[in-house]
Amino acid sequence: MIRPLRQRHRITILVLAVVLPVLFAAGLVSRDAHILAGTLAPELSTRGDGFELVREEQGLWTTLQVTTRLGRRGETWVCELEPRHPLQQPDLLVYWCPGPVTGELTGDSFLLGGLGDGRRRFELPAEFGRLAGHLTLYSLGHGEVVAEAPLQRPGGDR
Repeated sequence: MIRPLRQRHRITILVLAVVLPVLFAAGLVSRDAHILAGTLAPELSTRGDGFELVREEQGLWTTLQVTTRLGRRGETWVCELEPRHPLQQPDLLVYWCPGPVTGELTGDSFLLGGLGDGRRRFELPAEFGRLAGHLTLYSLGHGEVVAEAPLQRPGGDR
């Protein structure tokens, strides 16, 4: 009884050793290479969406090299973040907070979205028009606030 089971197991392992790499390679070949910017949904695209640049700042973040652009799309304030180098922190989320963050995010923080390594635009909440605020980068992988930068609307109080 043991010998037939060993033979069946040997045959199964040999078949899997041949079939699994072939299936894996076929899966890699059949997937799409990259999503092109023209195929993104309009709300995710960073071109041709009526973005009017109001201000650009290079040194807003003290610990990171991120270019920050503030602009408008119609009546909505929009913030664009573009890392100049790939960021080393995992899973960075961007929050807008109505006040400075002291190590922890508070309940009045607004999640804007994930940052990634490329240029991203985020619609700021309506409170940005009347409250001074801060952009906060939170690493989901580390579970901590990575960086913070004050963001003021033009003509707003500091």
